[in-house]
Order: sequence, then C-alpha cells, then structure tokens
Amino acid sequence: MDERGNGVADLELQVGKQTVYTGTSGDLVVSVNRKKRYKLTLGVEDFLTVGCRVVSAPAEVTPGEEPVVIVVARTSANRENPK
Repeated sequence: MDERGNGVADLELQVGKQTVYTGTSGDLVVSVNRKKRYKLTLGVEDFLTVGCRVVSAPAEVTPGEEPVVIVVARTSANRENPK
C-alpha cells in the first residue's frame, strides 16, 4: 500500500523462489507447500519504474501468519497519476 493506504498494482516481489506481482488493488496471494519462513525480496527496479520507493517491508514472511503489509511512498513524479 502507499502512504495513504491505497493499494499499488504491478509491483514485483519474490517470495522464496516464486516471483509474483501485486494485483490491481495491491493484493497478493502466494501458494507454498510448507509452513516455513520465506525470504521476501522486492523488485526495486520495478518499484522505481512505477514511481515508488519502499518505506517498510519485512525481510521474511511465514504462511498462515498475519497478512504482510508492505508500505511504499510514491515518488514526486508519480503523485499525480497513482496506479
């Protein structure tokens, strides 16, 4: 979500070895086989392309725990045209 609480679409994330993208409302669902901790990697170049910078994100996620929230801030170039 952005700093205003709005979802941000089309951001690339890697959960373990799976590359996934946020949906139109900024949501994301990942299917995994085991309940273990997975490294969360953010596609920084992709974030820059859509005009965002990461404010906060966990380094790892565990399936079945609380929803993961990643907060981004829109860059000044993209404030007028949020996705």
